Amino acid sequence: VYYVLCSFTDLPNGEPDALQPCSPSNDGLCALAYTRKVLGVVTSMMLKAADEAALQLLLGRVTWRDFNEQGAPGFYPFIYKLDSTCVAHGANPTNVGRRLPDIIAGVPRLANLAGLANLNGEFVSAASQGGGWVGYNWTNSATEPSYLKIAYIVGVRRFGTAYYIGVGFNHEEEPRAQG
Repeated sequence: VYYVLCSFTDLPNGEPDALQPCSPSNDGLCALAYTRKVLGVVTSMMLKAADEAALQLLLGRVTWRDFNEQGAPGFYPFIYKLDSTCVAHGANPTNVGRRLPDIIAGVPRLANLAGLANLNGEFVSAASQGGGWVGYNWTNSATEPSYLKIAYIVGVRRFGTAYYIGVGFNHEEEPRAQG
């Protein structure tokens, strides 16, 4: 509940973990802080959009990677309508206008991964419950092995349309330090 309540702000995130270099390939406190930071900025800007034109401008800024943290692939927002249509994607602009099941079907290794058939349903469920973490296997190419990602998802309704917004990272423990 803490992350849902504090994610709706566009104030600078002063948490020490949000100010540290952080890899989206590792699961650590900084990954939680960066996820919350990006999600908070984008969600609050969606809520502040005065009209449909301002909302469309924001969606374009998400796709142009204006809100990404830590560079590519980094911590990036993605926004979908509840019907699974991508309206903004901070990592892959070619996803915009496509449905999540079609995106999954377009990558043969993804199409064969268990659990992705209902990924949109899991995202919608998390958004409709006030926000929540969703874990899922993912890969970006036919040659890359799959890995576990986790994303925090929240829901927003603006100008008659319901959306879910997510930010996530790879769920892999940080390497242990010597000493």
